[in-house]
Amino acid sequence: MKVFRRISDKIKAMRKRPFKRYMRYKLALLFFIVTLALFVLLIIISNLSKNEDRYSVKVLSQRNYSSSVLVAKRGNILDRNHTLLAASEQTYILILDPKVIYTEQEFAEGEGDNKVKVSKQPYLEPTINALVENLGLDRESVMEQLEGKKDKSYLRLKTNGAKTVLTYDQKTAFDAFCEEMNKEYADVKKEENINKTAFEKAQRIKGVWFETEYRRVYPYNSAACSVLGFTTGDGSTGLWGLESYYNKELAGVNGREYGYVNEDFDLVRQVEKPQDGSQLVSTLDLNMQNICQKHIDEFMETYTGKVFDEEGNMKDQPAGEEQTPGAENIGVLVMNPNNGEVLAMATNSTYDLNHPNDILKEKYTAEELSSMDNETQLEKLNQIWRNFCISDTFEPGSTAKPLTISAALEEGAVKEDETFTCDGFEMVAGWRIKCHVFPDYHGELDLSGALEESCNDSLMQIVKKLGAPAFAKYQRLFGLNRRTGIDLPGEAAGILYQEEKLKDAELATGSFGQGFTVTMVELASAISSAINGGYYYQPHLVKQVLDSKGAVIDNKESVPVSRVVSEETSKFIREALYQTVNQGTGGVAKIDGYKIGGKTGTAEKLPRGNGKYVISFISFAPADNPELLLYVVIDTPNVNNPNSSEKAQLVAKAIWEELLPYANIYSSEAEDENKPEGDGQEQWQGQGIMDQEDPNAQPVENATAESAETQPMIEMPEENPTELPGEE
Repeated sequence: MKVFRRISDKIKAMRKRPFKRYMRYKLALLFFIVTLALFVLLIIISNLSKNEDRYSVKVLSQRNYSSSVLVAKRGNILDRNHTLLAASEQTYILILDPKVIYTEQEFAEGEGDNKVKVSKQPYLEPTINALVENLGLDRESVMEQLEGKKDKSYLRLKTNGAKTVLTYDQKTAFDAFCEEMNKEYADVKKEENINKTAFEKAQRIKGVWFETEYRRVYPYNSAACSVLGFTTGDGSTGLWGLESYYNKELAGVNGREYGYVNEDFDLVRQVEKPQDGSQLVSTLDLNMQNICQKHIDEFMETYTGKVFDEEGNMKDQPAGEEQTPGAENIGVLVMNPNNGEVLAMATNSTYDLNHPNDILKEKYTAEELSSMDNETQLEKLNQIWRNFCISDTFEPGSTAKPLTISAALEEGAVKEDETFTCDGFEMVAGWRIKCHVFPDYHGELDLSGALEESCNDSLMQIVKKLGAPAFAKYQRLFGLNRRTGIDLPGEAAGILYQEEKLKDAELATGSFGQGFTVTMVELASAISSAINGGYYYQPHLVKQVLDSKGAVIDNKESVPVSRVVSEETSKFIREALYQTVNQGTGGVAKIDGYKIGGKTGTAEKLPRGNGKYVISFISFAPADNPELLLYVVIDTPNVNNPNSSEKAQLVAKAIWEELLPYANIYSSEAEDENKPEGDGQEQWQGQGIMDQEDPNAQPVENATAESAETQPMIEMPEENPTELPGEE
């Protein structure tokens, strides 16, 4: 108890003791500091609240703000003379801002005590009227699309289910119309406007703007369609031809316009500029391309819907019958044999590059199209878009004979002055394989004569000396076992016998172009290397890549891939092929005054015996120093003598007659005064390869055309020799 009493006394004593002065100052200072801190805190909280409102406004405003893509301009494609073949045209996509169009304002209506404020939309009707009257849009469709997007600020107005695309002229005319109408609405001093209501005076065309896009256009429509290819509807992606192969270079890089809130809570618009695509300078010459296409079209027009009587007279097919095409396929290829540049590549399958899908409407009725599903239609389109020159393979026939002789000369298997005896056929592993003139025969021929007369018998003797390993080796060196690597999508590769499977019969028929397949571009490249001094060049279609302003960023140099034969061998082949046209089987294509070298070819399609042939003629000029190589292939010609190369030669001759002057290749020899009457073709027309030997057969001299038959490569029978007809 005493302890508690003492404590109580001390407390009472402290209560009676006053605070010292310095303690009071400390307390006052502390109170001031706390009060000031609370005041500052209140200010900060107030500011945060205001900024939060600003931030909310900015962020919410972005909910209707869409970042947009700035489309890069796709690069142009030019021919070698810088003629524009493909370009990107600026177009304008119609955009509406429904939020602006549906803006409401209050207007006073009535007078005196009856005056009331009414909420109206002064921009709706003028804008709709402008779209309907000036652009020809459907009012109901426009209203329907707007109604569903009233609270939005971005609407791509659709027409017939697709975006509404305007040309520059349409867009300019619409802008001028809107400007004129808005001036009319705003000019309240005009007499006719004085009595207008406040609502009428406030009317404007508003909420319409445009986005820029590009549309791919092809000024020459179907010209070089199988080479150029086309793009998607918006022009952004190549789907065929050069457009597809060089899509990365042509497409460029899109830019973007977008917005963001900065540290001051302001909405900032940022623009990343697009990088336009590069331009391609192709190796094509548009004039050469048009020359080739013209003669393809003339052939198709001449022989489509025709039939032939027993005497070979051409007549129209009976009415109501489905018309037989002039040929299943025709391909024409023009190259520079000295560097692999493709100057022209044309086929009979053409279509408008600006509307590649519409070709089906030209070839099929509406009823036929309605019966096809999408997959079937796409399959038929792919067949039309297909490039025969690179995607289809066939047996080359006698156009491959120069390659066999080149290989034999290089390997020393034969000499230039060596002679061979043609008796009409060769017995090979139990087969009787015929020359194309059987039951006649050529008799004795030198090496050049074997080419001039396209003698199968001589070629079989030559390849026997060459041997299978060397024959297979040179097929590979000439690039017949692989794709050429041409800068186009969809290239196919021919099929060859492997060396170990080249038995005697396969080797014999392979010597004259039977039993293996090639594409046009494969054989053209191979023959080029045989006549240009022996260098193999990769065929290509692009010379240069330019930037969007025209500066060169890549020169596509022509570099020889390999050396195949010597200059000496090449010179011999050039001279022998010149003689082939001058006095041999290529005489139909001879043009007086010009030195043209060439080789014919005929191959029967599988299954053998169906009467369908691929005929061809590969040629070059000038013969002593080739500048141009021309290859014509006609698949299943609808003619009276489909097993003769005559029609292919005639097409080539017609093309040469225009090509030579255009290319500044002038006459190099006087006209042949002693040219025999006729073209020499008639004596061999209709002369097939027969099954029985003719005891009265005579040597054939200076034949100028050939006919041929072939049979499938089948297993050799164990007994009794069997005939394998030869092929020209």
